[in-house]
Amino acid sequence: MTYINDKYTEINSPKKLDYDEHVDGICDPKFDDYLLNRNYAHIWENGYQLEVEDGCWYEAYLKDRAHGSAPKSEENLSTEEQELIQLISSLYKGSDLGYFSDQGQITFYVSDKEELLDEDLLLSSFEKINIKDLSSDVLARLKNLQIAIDKHKNNDNDSIQDHSVLIDQIANSEIEFHEINEEDKNNREFILELVKAHHFSFMHIPDKFKDDKEITLNAVTGSAYHLEVASDAMKSDKEVVLVAVRAFGSSLEYASEELKNDREVILASLGDAYSGFDHAPDELKSDREFFLSVIKKAPSYYKYLSLELKSDREIALLAARNSVNGFLDAPEEFKSDKDFIIEALQPSDNLNGRLIEFIPDGLKEDREIVSMALKKSNGGAFEFASEELRNDKEYFLQMPLLGLAYQYAGEGIKSDKEILLRIFEEGNIHSLEYASNELRADKEIVMKAIGIQPWALTLADEKLHNDEDLIAAGGIVE
Repeated sequence: MTYINDKYTEINSPKKLDYDEHVDGICDPKFDDYLLNRNYAHIWENGYQLEVEDGCWYEAYLKDRAHGSAPKSEENLSTEEQELIQLISSLYKGSDLGYFSDQGQITFYVSDKEELLDEDLLLSSFEKINIKDLSSDVLARLKNLQIAIDKHKNNDNDSIQDHSVLIDQIANSEIEFHEINEEDKNNREFILELVKAHHFSFMHIPDKFKDDKEITLNAVTGSAYHLEVASDAMKSDKEVVLVAVRAFGSSLEYASEELKNDREVILASLGDAYSGFDHAPDELKSDREFFLSVIKKAPSYYKYLSLELKSDREIALLAARNSVNGFLDAPEEFKSDKDFIIEALQPSDNLNGRLIEFIPDGLKEDREIVSMALKKSNGGAFEFASEELRNDKEYFLQMPLLGLAYQYAGEGIKSDKEILLRIFEEGNIHSLEYASNELRADKEIVMKAIGIQPWALTLADEKLHNDEDLIAAGGIVE
């Protein structure tokens, strides 16, 4: 008898199929129903079975190679498929995977007594490889089984315990934690490896291990709720709590009362979408110095502040400098204050120059504000400048990169041949798309563009797409 973790597995090859006794071979289509009820039924073409004295033979076809007629038929096997076939052939005695490459056919045998290498393990292995889902985990699991069986062959005992296989079985819900033996339940090294591989097991391990710092640290990165079931000592351990809240900000709910009031811990919790902000004490939520730190780390929290704190110029500037939304959430008095707008624009990232979309129309005429916004937005903010500025040729030509703002310029600028030729000198051919219809139909302009990029003919007026001179010059329409 052969047992691994108290589960029987067959290591001897089955009797060869007697075709004199079973003339039709593996032909019972009942296996079809089983395949169609699986989670990945769509990848199977059909299946058959044949019950014999001590077990059952199965034959299944994967749809993407089935019967030599599908697109993948006769293609070379991937590295993962080759490794999978090698492992399955070794583990499932009597299996025949020689027709897999050309016909998608899998033939295998499962003993009636088999508890480890059943039909589900084999099928799910092919399913997950086929849909590129956790393929490395599938192969690792089969390798662990192979190693355990090889150990068994070199062991005089009928039964051995193998932790790698046991961890796989727990992770795949084949064995519940409460079903394993007491020796393993109290084996610290096993529990540590189990929690590393399957963090949900932390919920079920003995309490003494929930007080183990190394084990707890591995658990709290997997789920916010693991800190809830950790020991009181771990909930008060700042290193553990910091790891937990950085992974899941909402873990702060389960920290000790002392650490819920710790500013470093609270700030660490703000990086996660499920932040611990709601669990911070009320007195901190109205603390100006605390919120200066909060807005520096997570400016999106500005919208949650009281009107009093929102009206604090330093806090409002921090928020506005970090995001357009921060500027939008500021009181109206700031959004119409030229000095505030300029201060908000100065250190901001490129796209934040576009916040001038939301300032009063009168300030959209202010050349100092618009110039700074253009610099910060690489020209994109020109869309929101006043109509007067967008038609001011002298002002437009002062920009460091004309092409980036050209699409938002007024019609007077887009009709100016000199300006478009200047933009071509920057290497920006895309601007032809935004030029006036007259310029897009100007053969001289288009000839100049295709001399820089042949596909620029695509952006010209359609009447020029078949022009012999432009095509002879190398112009192409994509």
